[in-house]
Amino acid sequence: MRLLDELRDHLAMQFALEECYGYMEVPADASRGNTALAETARAEHCSLYLELSEMVERAEEYQYRGIAVANLQQLIQATRQFDARLQEHERTENELIEGSFSAY
Repeated sequence: MRLLDELRDHLAMQFALEECYGYMEVPADASRGNTALAETARAEHCSLYLELSEMVERAEEYQYRGIAVANLQQLIQATRQFDARLQEHERTENELIEGSFSAY
């Protein structure tokens, strides 16, 4: 539970920095596809954060009820699925970053 909570905090900071400092901005002369991709990636920040928050809350509830061990495999599976979504999100962001370099 503690590790999921720390991950949530780090992810919130990363997403905030990306949005605040414009890592997700697309140059004005970029294609509509890149603009749509950037908007999709930005929107994923919210859904990824909420998904992770739900996992943290579920882990806290399991711990509180004393059933964390019995549900450990379920939490591990949910974490793996989240990790796959996060990796795909990061690949998308990397494509946007690489595309912005080739635009210049």
